[in-house]
Amino acid sequence: MAIIITESKTTINTEEITRGTLIWAKHSSWGAGICGIVSGVTEEKITVRYLPSVQNVQNHFEIPASELTGEEPEWQVRYSSDGLVTVIEFNIEPEQEGGGE
Repeated sequence: MAIIITESKTTINTEEITRGTLIWAKHSSWGAGICGIVSGVTEEKITVRYLPSVQNVQNHFEIPASELTGEEPEWQVRYSSDGLVTVIEFNIEPEQEGGGE
């Protein structure tokens, strides 16, 4: 199964990624990715809750379906719906090797 269903418009596969899914996501404008739990999924967006450095609050971000595809997708995503037995990667760029001599 794939995270994206492509028809006349791009939508999120709500059977593949559901509420409670563990997720790591990184937007192209961020320096690092954020781990969280999917708190809501529609065909248009994924809502992710995460704990910021201040542990007595929750925060969230949204991943629009339109930003997951295209020539230069804006999001990199790893997710698992089975307790991290299987981790699925989507738009993950290969990590850069350290530049030693």
